[in-house]
Amino acid sequence: MARETRQCLRDFNRLNTATTTARELYDGMLEIYPDCVNPGSLWSATNRQEAAMRLKLRSRAAARGGRRPIAGGIVGECCEDFMTSTNTCDPKGRL
Repeated sequence: MARETRQCLRDFNRLNTATTTARELYDGMLEIYPDCVNPGSLWSATNRQEAAMRLKLRSRAAARGGRRPIAGGIVGECCEDFMTSTNTCDPKGRL
């Protein structure tokens, strides 16, 4: 079981570098693991990964003089581009 789990994580990481959206990552994992026991958990993980990548890209832009840097999980403006339609952004811009 541990071997299978490690392989699943390696596949996730490999696909994560090869895809650009949560949907592509999710679909790729389901293609490899069509009998996924909990597709809801997979969907949640892919969305968290996409949001983390967006934050990372935004931090890099800030470091190059673009937008304000991100500190402590707080962004300087509303996080609408990080949120899905089911999530909201509080007035202080916290995720």
